[in-house]
Amino acid sequence: MSIPYELEYDKNYYNRTYGPILENKYDLEYLNYSGTIAFSAPSSKRILEVGCGLGTLSWGLSVYAAFVVGLDLSRYAVSKATEFYRSENLNFIIASGEFLPFKAQCIDGIVCSHLLEHLTKQQSENVLREMRLVLINNGYLVLDQPYELEPLTLLSRIAIKIYKTMFRPHDQKDFDKTHKRRYTIESAINEIGKYFSVERFYLYQKLTILNPLYFFGALLGVKDPDTWYIKLYLRTPYFLRTVLFPTPSPKIMAFKLTRDRGSKGSAT
Repeated sequence: MSIPYELEYDKNYYNRTYGPILENKYDLEYLNYSGTIAFSAPSSKRILEVGCGLGTLSWGLSVYAAFVVGLDLSRYAVSKATEFYRSENLNFIIASGEFLPFKAQCIDGIVCSHLLEHLTKQQSENVLREMRLVLINNGYLVLDQPYELEPLTLLSRIAIKIYKTMFRPHDQKDFDKTHKRRYTIESAINEIGKYFSVERFYLYQKLTILNPLYFFGALLGVKDPDTWYIKLYLRTPYFLRTVLFPTPSPKIMAFKLTRDRGSKGSAT
């Protein structure tokens, strides 16, 4: 028997997992929120964050966008978000991502940060379908989530462990117990590719020293080195990835498709 969402994501959950934000509500570095904001076309008129949690990312987006709605099914999260962040162009509502309370084609952009891994496959399909429905034509989705680590080079493992220990001690566990599924970059692209065209990627941590291929692409003058690097990663045979690439954790930008298609996204 599954635990009801409002009980699973209650005060105890947020105290345990979002301690840094509860202590410092304007911490945009938690979960790389500042990178998501930079990548989310913040000049858009209307942005919806699905699964807003405590509201920090929605607040960061509202600094740039004309109007932002943060949506979450957790009553506790929305109550804290409303308490923390007050702005004329920011609103928080309690609702389900599977049944978005908006008319069709009324949202310019949607941001979804660390949500889909908490859902079953069917729930995720429902949320993606709803997000596409409320987006305007050519509207975009920015997706940010953790990925299952592939085997890394020894140097990369050591460097990442040192980095997390020194700068992100609250982020030592890659997956918490509320995660229903683990994604690879390919599985994420395939899942959202039914409803969106995957076009761009954003790497918050460039790791140029550990990624000479990324640095090489930048030297070549590649217009979008992050997207170039991830596409190269996806086209590289698996056994070579473990030698040439530390596992990247890209944010994904995808654009609305006007109709459903097969299970393969366009980025690969």
